[in-house]
Amino acid sequence: MSTAQAIQPDPGSAVPLPVLQTAAAAAGNGTALNYPWRTTRATYCFMVLLHFADFQSAQLRQFDVYFNGDRLGQGEKPYSPPYLAAASVRSGWHSAVDGMYNLTLAATAASQLPPMLNALEIYTAIAMDSPATFRADCELSFFSSPAAQPHYSINCSFVFFLN
Repeated sequence: MSTAQAIQPDPGSAVPLPVLQTAAAAAGNGTALNYPWRTTRATYCFMVLLHFADFQSAQLRQFDVYFNGDRLGQGEKPYSPPYLAAASVRSGWHSAVDGMYNLTLAATAASQLPPMLNALEIYTAIAMDSPATFRADCELSFFSSPAAQPHYSINCSFVFFLN
């Protein structure tokens, strides 16, 4: 589903407006939207970042968000996407021994509309077998005098590679 209406961006993310103007929803009379995936590397950890912006305000849209069975969001309250404004829900890091992952948006009994999702980001923590920096890349200096608090100075150069 999509809209041509303007959507207020979330200042904490950089999701483009055309992405926020589209959404996936549970099909037909479905009350849950599921996104399962599998990895062959059981050592991987994943974090998900879900982006929402409701552009159908006529009825209540309310759902619970689960990542591998763990409820995401604020406390025990179900999630209702804001109307014509972007918002995000973030998980913590999850790992599954069997490599199976599942994201579920399940409508509450009070919801009149199915769950919807505008965008999904999946991040993988990659173990670094060898660090990207060397001990010589960091320099620690310590300054102290009898009358003053100790002062520390750290000068570091780090190199990170993102895929």
